[in-house]
Amino acid sequence: MLVQHQDRAPEFPDFPDASDDAAAYHLRLVPNKSTEDLMEVQLDVAKRNFDVRRITTINVYGDETRIEFKNVNFNDTPPENLFRFEAPADADVLQMNQ
Repeated sequence: MLVQHQDRAPEFPDFPDASDDAAAYHLRLVPNKSTEDLMEVQLDVAKRNFDVRRITTINVYGDETRIEFKNVNFNDTPPENLFRFEAPADADVLQMNQ
């Protein structure tokens, strides 16, 4: 649920805007039940096209993991040899496109 800043419940602390970038929405996602590994996720989303520009995860110790996306191109087809995956010998492999 998104609400205006002044309407937020007092139990949610203020959070700094990830940037002063007026061209992006800053979303703060808090799970109903935090875990040691994940207490909060912050997303910066471009207002122009809704592309995710940054993802920040925060754990209970305050450690942040930040992933920033730049020069993203959705029109290119990556070469087949870009990724390689070998299933473990005892894995059941399902072909989803057949």
